[in-house]
Amino acid sequence: APRAAEMAMAALLAAELPEPVWVVPDLLPAGFSILAGRPKQGKSFLALQLAVAFGTGGRFLDRPVPQGKVLYVALEDSPRRLQGRVREMGAPSDASVSFAFQWPALNAEGLDLLEDRVMAEGLSLVVVDTLARAIGGRLDWDDVGAVTPLLGGLQQVALARDVCILAIDHHRKPSMVADVVDDVMGSTGKSAVADTIWGLYRKRGDRGAKLRVTGRDVAECELGVVFDGKTLCWQVEETAHGVRTGSVQADILDALAELGGEAATKELAEALGRDARNVSP
Repeated sequence: APRAAEMAMAALLAAELPEPVWVVPDLLPAGFSILAGRPKQGKSFLALQLAVAFGTGGRFLDRPVPQGKVLYVALEDSPRRLQGRVREMGAPSDASVSFAFQWPALNAEGLDLLEDRVMAEGLSLVVVDTLARAIGGRLDWDDVGAVTPLLGGLQQVALARDVCILAIDHHRKPSMVADVVDDVMGSTGKSAVADTIWGLYRKRGDRGAKLRVTGRDVAECELGVVFDGKTLCWQVEETAHGVRTGSVQADILDALAELGGEAATKELAEALGRDARNVSP
């Protein structure tokens, strides 16, 4: 529904307003969002995983997600590369995901085309990979006056059409204190416009990472996630029992499951190849 241009106090207080439209419950609502991180840290894998999950109505980071139509604007990947990735992810052929490998600049006719596609196809999620590649010409990202109206156009489309537009972007060079808002590269115009910001923080060479989330309609939170190189997917870094993946506790629970749920300490230690003094069933 169109957003009201003006409301009196009494009308605002009496209005029955809808809840946010969620792509990922409690993590990603409709609106303009940014997924940022340092280069080669797994941002595109996370976004593609989200697109596949939403296009099938599956699960994403241990959360059930609704099913909807997705447009993935892949400006940094070839069809062959994406084919390999979605095959490894086990994506079904009937997932409601379309891939565009070329797109007019969003600061030219690309924005109008995007809105036309959203309306014509009933899209619920649009991924732009990456934001910098989707902009034509030279743009000074440190210029708030230039950045704000550009991204404001994306935000207006997202909010007016109840669609999530998720743009993949980069973090500045690491600072002493990680800040999911300030770490987005460029001026504060980017982070100020965004309705939701995801920050992926991962040390080079580590499988584990932190996904920090903040936004206007989401509670600020942090998720421990780990990358599975076999499925090319990120998983929440906890088992169903609330212990960290890869920890001694997680190994014990896995071994107990294989042993039928019960085992003496000595038997459990042998199954784990650990000293019995460090194991307690």
